[in-house]
Amino acid sequence: MKKFRWIAVLISVLLMVGCTSSQSYLAKVDEVVITEEEWKGQLLLTQISYDLSQTPMPSTGEAYENLKKNLMDNLLESVVLLEEAQERAVEGDDTAADEEARMLMDAITTMYDEGTLSELLDEYDMDPEKLEALLVKRSRENQVIYELYEEVTKEVSVSQTEMEEYYNGHLKLFNYSTVHAKGFVFADLETATAVEKDVREMDDGQEVFETYKDRDGVLFSGDFGPVFYTDVEVPFADALFDAAIGEWTPLVETDGRAYLGYVYGKEPMDPIPLEEVSDLVQERALSEKRGEFYRTFVEDAFEKRDVDVHYDKL
Repeated sequence: MKKFRWIAVLISVLLMVGCTSSQSYLAKVDEVVITEEEWKGQLLLTQISYDLSQTPMPSTGEAYENLKKNLMDNLLESVVLLEEAQERAVEGDDTAADEEARMLMDAITTMYDEGTLSELLDEYDMDPEKLEALLVKRSRENQVIYELYEEVTKEVSVSQTEMEEYYNGHLKLFNYSTVHAKGFVFADLETATAVEKDVREMDDGQEVFETYKDRDGVLFSGDFGPVFYTDVEVPFADALFDAAIGEWTPLVETDGRAYLGYVYGKEPMDPIPLEEVSDLVQERALSEKRGEFYRTFVEDAFEKRDVDVHYDKL
């Protein structure tokens, strides 16, 4: 299962990229357009990503509209970045990209039986050969964008003062404190809200988790055991560490999933001294600063382009 989740993350990265040239389009950046066919490919990869992570893909309502807008924005960003890469003569590693695409195709054919995959591809006017070609194309584009990131941010550095500021602002990352908690992981907010209403009226006994473990939309129900701050998604980690012993956390939604925890123990420890984790602090602080620098670069790149998008046609 962990393999499929890793592959799902990889596909989600590929969803950031993709562009083509045609006369009929849903969106356009300068002279490069995103066509209906390209859009169907984006939706197909999104569906596969959700399936591999065993999370229902939104198909109606506000959640679906937001998903479509985010997917189109990702496509637009990829077009802009690929144009920037071309102007800077940045190239990707096609060999690594092709191997990545092969791994993805293997994971997809392993996950779905032949009939199910055939039905899915038919729904999006695709076949195995077109899917494989799409994965190769996206993987190669993704490699180019990765190399662009490396090129654009290679001169970014952090000072000792910036390292100290990062350390003091992220002390939870640099200690071995643990929280002992039970809880739930939900596939969607609707299920989470319904279960939350019931469990808050019950005690913390195991029957709470037995009652809901087989319910649709419940991905996990039980004991998380000792949880380090870095073991779970940051918003849920904050909720767990902020809750007192004997308390439920608020319902936390992040990255398409929802979390609810009950804290039954804590083992607090002092943070590790900065000098003992200086390399890790430097790595994390530099990654954050590079990310901020790159986001500004992307925003500036958009400002230079003529972007025309029709969200109403998605």
